Amino acid sequence: MKGFIKLPREISEWEWYQDSITFRLYIHLILHANYTDRKYQGTLVRRGEFITSHQGLADKLNLSIQNVRTAIKKLKSSEYITVKPTSKYSHITILGYDTMQDEYTPTNKPTNFKVTNNQQSTN
Repeated sequence: MKGFIKLPREISEWEWYQDSITFRLYIHLILHANYTDRKYQGTLVRRGEFITSHQGLADKLNLSIQNVRTAIKKLKSSEYITVKPTSKYSHITILGYDTMQDEYTPTNKPTNFKVTNNQQSTN
């Protein structure tokens, strides 16, 4: 898998930051979420969504299924993800993914940028 994700510094103040299992699962979901829309077995999986199973997550993260269930329950109740279970898999949506992973554009750069004496202007 290529590419990168954006992770804001404020994540260290996030309510689940100290919960290592929930934090780890959430980061895993962000890392593996689709960054473009694509199909999986005839189902459209949009940007910010992920197809998986509790067992698959447990195996990849070396956690128990109960740890995975508990972490997913926390993320759902805090409205960071939604989960649509099917008979074959779980379809997870990361809420706010687009906002979190927006591409940099010149229009969203800081407007109050000042050059200090120790910095050179590139104008």
